[in-house]
Amino acid sequence: MGSSADGSRLVGGPVLGHLDMFQRILDDAQSRKLHSWNSVALHRAWEWALYLQQQAQPAPTSTTAAQLRSAPRDVLTAVVTSPFLLTHPSRLELLHGLCDLYQRVDDPSHALASDIIHWLEEQATTDALYDLAHVLGDALPFLHVTPHQTLRYPAFDHWQLQRRTLQIAALANSFQQQLLATTKSRDECQAIVVAFFNTASSTSDVYSLEKDIIVFAALLLPWPSTATASHCHVVDAVASLVTTHPVQLLDLSPWLAARLCQHQPCIAQGYIAALVAHALARTSKEADAHETSVRLGTLVHGHDQLLTACEASFAALEPSLRHKLVSSSPAL
Repeated sequence: MGSSADGSRLVGGPVLGHLDMFQRILDDAQSRKLHSWNSVALHRAWEWALYLQQQAQPAPTSTTAAQLRSAPRDVLTAVVTSPFLLTHPSRLELLHGLCDLYQRVDDPSHALASDIIHWLEEQATTDALYDLAHVLGDALPFLHVTPHQTLRYPAFDHWQLQRRTLQIAALANSFQQQLLATTKSRDECQAIVVAFFNTASSTSDVYSLEKDIIVFAALLLPWPSTATASHCHVVDAVASLVTTHPVQLLDLSPWLAARLCQHQPCIAQGYIAALVAHALARTSKEADAHETSVRLGTLVHGHDQLLTACEASFAALEPSLRHKLVSSSPAL
């Protein structure tokens, strides 16, 4: 092919043939042929995708080059959303391989969950995909941190792949789109956030559906570059609400409450105080103690400043109260 400004010369000839072959690999992953794959075949497809990605580097503006650049993510998406993955005779082997490979793509913390969420929004096989997400989540280890006791809590990726979290993510995406389509001013944006955040949930869920949707949208969804102001308005509104009433943080899923405190450290002390007060006021129930352990573990995960704050709160308590605060879990 002749040269052109869009870089078609660089992706012509043999590379186009390679791209056609790669498309056949993607088609196989979405068909019953996936049942013939093992971890070696998965890594072979991955290496092929990496090779194609390298061919795109000289031509960043080419449409075909864009396809080449996305090849590694595309092959993982094709496998993880395949209707034949759950029935694969060696699915656990493939699932562990997928978890490893997703760590090598851009934004690994969200890539796997977002691929499943996108598929959930477009496909009718939601139960099968929820089951797949559950299996993938169970493949991830629990984490632990030890200030005065061992706190055992699920990994962030494990939480992201739970059925409820995937539903929250899809609803948060819808909320974000509606917010951006209907609001123009700061006051309009914050009024919607406040009203929705303070809505009494009609579900019997342990956590507030509405509050989780708002915080997920504020902290975990990507926002268009043209909506930076609206994004800030949402975050500011949520921070103001929980600063005024820190106990509302207990209505959030533990990982969302933790992410909010890590994003806005000034509200963390109120969260710790509310959590300690709630824990000490409860009756001796193992489930409640485990909940406190999970909340503290997620809060201090990867955050030395918050770990120090929690340790100070622990140290100020009598030993008997400290024992009541969290459940004791065996070291992992």
